[in-house]
Amino acid sequence: APTVQQETLTTLQSRILVALGQHPSPEGLSLLLEVVNTPEKKTDSEMAIQHRRDLRLAAIRSLKTYPDSKTVAALVKVLQTEKDVSLRDRAHETLVAVTGRDLPAEGKGWEAALEPGFPLKPESPSMLRRVGQWFSH
Repeated sequence: APTVQQETLTTLQSRILVALGQHPSPEGLSLLLEVVNTPEKKTDSEMAIQHRRDLRLAAIRSLKTYPDSKTVAALVKVLQTEKDVSLRDRAHETLVAVTGRDLPAEGKGWEAALEPGFPLKPESPSMLRRVGQWFSH
């Protein structure tokens, strides 16, 4: 069974990844992509595999606020290479959010999204930005 410290660590790391999605930044994008692109190893313990999967799921969800070609490339790769259904489902959901297109949940259908100039859905302005705009008029 996982220890309390390991569960706490996973929870804290997941919360950090969620916060990066709520406060987009170039550094946040880099960290989220690193987490998404680092799959578990076959030699990992079952607990380490679950820990890595949980973090990857949180990172994939947080990428919804990063409409970027690097985001699309990482998510299409998950669709094409990942065996875990929950990771593929989350990647598909995030791709739909980032691109505004609801293509089938398979890697092949998304290959056009990897082409330069593929239009991405613009990020909706944050609540803070919208409130700030009230005062700038």
